[in-house]
Amino acid sequence: MSAPTGWAGQAADALAPHTEAVRRQLIECEVVGFDETGTRVAGRTCWVHTACTRSLTLYQVHPKRGVQAFEAMGVLPHFTGIAVHDGWKPYKTYTDTVHALCNAHHLRELAAVVENAPDGRPEDWAGDLATLLVDTWDEIKDIRSAHPHATGFTVDALERLTARYEEIIAAGRNLHPPRAPGEPRRKRGKAANLLDRLDTERDQVLRFAFDWRVPFDNNTSEQAIRMAKIQQKISGGWRTALGAERFFAVRGYLSTAAKQGRNLLDAITRLFDGRGAWIPTPA
Repeated sequence: MSAPTGWAGQAADALAPHTEAVRRQLIECEVVGFDETGTRVAGRTCWVHTACTRSLTLYQVHPKRGVQAFEAMGVLPHFTGIAVHDGWKPYKTYTDTVHALCNAHHLRELAAVVENAPDGRPEDWAGDLATLLVDTWDEIKDIRSAHPHATGFTVDALERLTARYEEIIAAGRNLHPPRAPGEPRRKRGKAANLLDRLDTERDQVLRFAFDWRVPFDNNTSEQAIRMAKIQQKISGGWRTALGAERFFAVRGYLSTAAKQGRNLLDAITRLFDGRGAWIPTPA
């Protein structure tokens, strides 16, 4: 039973240069996706965080979900590019970073608003906004397919998009007026809260349309974090924090190697044959 732990420890120790190289490269990237999920480590809830691109994957296991974990991971505190995430407030702590929101989350929330609308009071604005977001993304993909070097919409197209977004938000406000200045705080429904966010954070919602480097959603990060969820379902978590850290150090290494077309068997073998960890090419 001790052999696997020894092998895992040797691999994790050999990975230190690779992990640090990935961290430095992520800091220099133009766009990075961030995500996190809860898991069980040593019988307690811990959090697995990821920062990744299409060519790099980094994980951090931490007992905290928010800023303390981000600081330990060491990417967001130094990152000045575009951070794609689900809008969780601690991400907004980093004001030197440009933020973009995952629209897959918005589509799910908008669909729920439509489905749960009370009889006789349809939430048409939610369906209209979902359609606008999807149609805009489809248009970007169509333009890129026909013109691979295209980098953005025309000014007129962006003005039309912004005007339509404003029109839809205004329709939603007819159903869910914003809280007036000085008005006592009261509980608002999910539809009203979503509308508030989509209104105040519209620049981050539409970042993908104004800057074509930005993806429509955060699927790259969500796919990277899925391994933690699968592991939780299969085994219930990790017995020790050290075991979890080693697992995700190796997992990040293999994920990055796969993204960059490396032979995974060779990538693992070199951790034990004296060659040392493979260092990824800067994105």
